[in-house]
Amino acid sequence: MEVIIVLRMMVSSKSCAMIYINFNHLNEDAQDWLLGIAREHIEESEGETIKEYCITNGIDYEKLIGEECIKKLYSYDYVFNV
Repeated sequence: MEVIIVLRMMVSSKSCAMIYINFNHLNEDAQDWLLGIAREHIEESEGETIKEYCITNGIDYEKLIGEECIKKLYSYDYVFNV
């Protein structure tokens, strides 16, 4: 699996990533890997706020962080090598 991540810019301490990925390797492992990267970004930037929100409102942390990871994937710029 060929995946290269390049940080593109910093805007008010939030990073945007440009991800170069080989289009032929979009298997389940690659998708899980991308979700893992999104989870790391979410937990670094908003992890404590999300934990507090979940505790206050009785929401499942894992479910909420999973939903936020999927949203985060849409903020990345992808370049596919075909």
